[in-house]
Amino acid sequence: PGEAGAHSSAAPLQLNYVLERIYGLPYDAIVRREIEEPLRFTTGRDATGYDAEGGQAAVLPRQHFGDRYSMADMTKYAARQLDERDPAVALSHKGSWFTLDRKTYVGLTWIVSELPGGGRQIRYSGGTWGFSSAMLLFPERRLAIILMANNASDTAQDRLSAIATQLADATKP
Repeated sequence: PGEAGAHSSAAPLQLNYVLERIYGLPYDAIVRREIEEPLRFTTGRDATGYDAEGGQAAVLPRQHFGDRYSMADMTKYAARQLDERDPAVALSHKGSWFTLDRKTYVGLTWIVSELPGGGRQIRYSGGTWGFSSAMLLFPERRLAIILMANNASDTAQDRLSAIATQLADATKP
């Protein structure tokens, strides 16, 4: 405790509940009004996901198991997350839990790490049955890397994050 940050699916679910209480709207309606419509997302596409053994994963109801967006949608979202002049974005990147050395922290659901030599890496990964994704943001470099796969395994998110880190390292000035 206090040394390494970790993700818990319970935290975003609790945040969803709090937002519903504040806005007086269902979470899907909040996301649609605050994110999907302003950014002109093209949601609703079906995709086939695969499990670790290569078998087709079950199709899950969106309202219970997350959203499936296109790469174009995620690119719009990443661009918005890189604009910390937006007060909502800045708030989502503000630390609320810190490691003892204060070099890694959680900002709402983002995990933020101070990088050696300056700057930050802001990251999130996720998945549902059949799908995995990772988004790494480097606001000081105006760089976002998004990787999405229609495969889920115990190691998929970590592998995507490792690939994204390699890409970021390869693009350093």
